[in-house]
Amino acid sequence: MANEQTPVPHEAGISKDRVWNWNDYHSVFSYRYGSPDMRHIWSEGHKAEVGADVWIAVAATQNKVGLVTDEQVQDLRDHRQDYIAGIDEALSREMDPKNPRYTGHDILAAISVYGDVAPEGGKIVHRPLTSEDYLSNIEVVQMVESVDLVEAGLRNTLINFGKQIEEYKDLPVLGQTHMQAGEPTTLGYRLAAHAQDFLEDYKKLQFVKGRMLGKGIKGPVGTMAEVETLLDGKDMDPLQHEVDVMDQLGLEAFPISNQTYPRKLTADVIGVLADIGVSAQRFGLNMRIYQSSLFDELAEPRNSRDRGSSAMPHKRNPRHAENIIALARGIKFKHLEAQEVAANVVMERGIDDSAGKRSFLPEAFLAADEVLKRVGDIAGRLVVNKDSIWRNLHTFSQFTATAPIMAEMTKGGADRQESHEVLAQIAQRAFDSFRATGANTFGEEVLENPEVRKYMTEEQIKMMIDQADHHVGMSAKLCDIFLQEHLYPALFPESNGVKEDSKE
Repeated sequence: MANEQTPVPHEAGISKDRVWNWNDYHSVFSYRYGSPDMRHIWSEGHKAEVGADVWIAVAATQNKVGLVTDEQVQDLRDHRQDYIAGIDEALSREMDPKNPRYTGHDILAAISVYGDVAPEGGKIVHRPLTSEDYLSNIEVVQMVESVDLVEAGLRNTLINFGKQIEEYKDLPVLGQTHMQAGEPTTLGYRLAAHAQDFLEDYKKLQFVKGRMLGKGIKGPVGTMAEVETLLDGKDMDPLQHEVDVMDQLGLEAFPISNQTYPRKLTADVIGVLADIGVSAQRFGLNMRIYQSSLFDELAEPRNSRDRGSSAMPHKRNPRHAENIIALARGIKFKHLEAQEVAANVVMERGIDDSAGKRSFLPEAFLAADEVLKRVGDIAGRLVVNKDSIWRNLHTFSQFTATAPIMAEMTKGGADRQESHEVLAQIAQRAFDSFRATGANTFGEEVLENPEVRKYMTEEQIKMMIDQADHHVGMSAKLCDIFLQEHLYPALFPESNGVKEDSKE
């Protein structure tokens, strides 16, 4: 199967168009981690864009029953960009006591800025809302947009894993259990285990995505009392008012909200990001081991000018894998903070759910965005060192013949426990010899052992030792089943799981 390319989030980096004051503190997510697309979603500018859309949607709905004039709606629309351009002034009015228009309140400051640039629309803007009718719906829109980017990153990652699984499903590698040489597996099967982790995350993301609802327009405690008063005598009730506004924002509303949307939603969404982090952290950890000097089986893609160390130029440090681990680790703790917020909502709400969320919510998305970009890049351009794979396999594969030899002995009538003990002693002596000389004598000792020869011929023993490298069972078949019955149907449901070849 050929490769299907899906959009990948843009590279992280410092925008050349932005003037930075490096004497101020900046979050590393402002410039180092995460894509420009994800950073834009969580910017103050985009928050103002979506906020303007909330106010315009409310005005347009109330216009239908004569509460707002055509001129007022149009004034808000015409000066939307002017309002967005007034972010600095809005923040100053909120936070700077020296500002003559100081409010000490973010929404009051924003309302006053919109009222300045749109004096007709400003007369009715925010009526009859509470702050969280504005803020909560903005935040859900931001989360929905962010989930779309994460979904694209997951798809790209899974497609890239699928390519590698197909290519290497038959390539034997030395299996490792307890970090000890075990039976062989295949590289494709090993990669399929990682892909399966991310596929489960993809399915969870699909589930949560379908349950991302807004607060709606429900007022200070969620009862719609203010909206009901405003609409008294009009040919529209509060529920119709809410549906009409939310349709314009592309959202449905929770049936029950208090002052904010239910904070369980934040915990659920970040929970999926944390699950992605778990999958990514495991992959990053294993890539560190695969790329280590003693294994040297796999490596991250590297540009010709990449340098792994300032002191030791020969090194190929797994810097992307280690970044993945560090960022993924952090998402789990952001999930814990989101759970604490959800668990500590007192009655209709307190403001303690706000300050921490200003950082942990965008940073959870930015970290997941960066993690998926790096995992997807490694999976797509994985460096496979076949010489090292064969060397490691041939060095230890004789030991892995113990299981099939023991099975054959017991088939011939040997006691299983006694056979295990015989082979364990042979393996220990051979391993001691290997440590001292670098030569693996396991096969020779098995051939000479009288207990083994009671139940097996010389030809049978030699065949099992010679075939130990390829004792990979159903690995390739299981890879095919995973791809054709699980991965591709999830990624390409519209084509019944068939991934068409694409032109190179």
